Amino acid sequence: TDVFNFRGIAGDDRNYNGGTNDGDRGLCAVFWSSAAYGESNAWARIFYNATAGVARPATNRSGGYSVRCVRD
Repeated sequence: TDVFNFRGIAGDDRNYNGGTNDGDRGLCAVFWSSAAYGESNAWARIFYNATAGVARPATNRSGGYSVRCVRD
């Protein structure tokens, strides 16, 4: 849980060709952002359990990652 009271729990994901990344299970939580990156990619956020690090990769939109719904 961070200062914004957001708790990203590590979950499974699906890569662009339908396979799973079993090696990452439990190590990180991956969420889509709402920002596109070109025609077939979008930005994602990867929150790592072992460190306070956050990665920001541009990844293929065909992948399956978590989303966070925010109520106005």
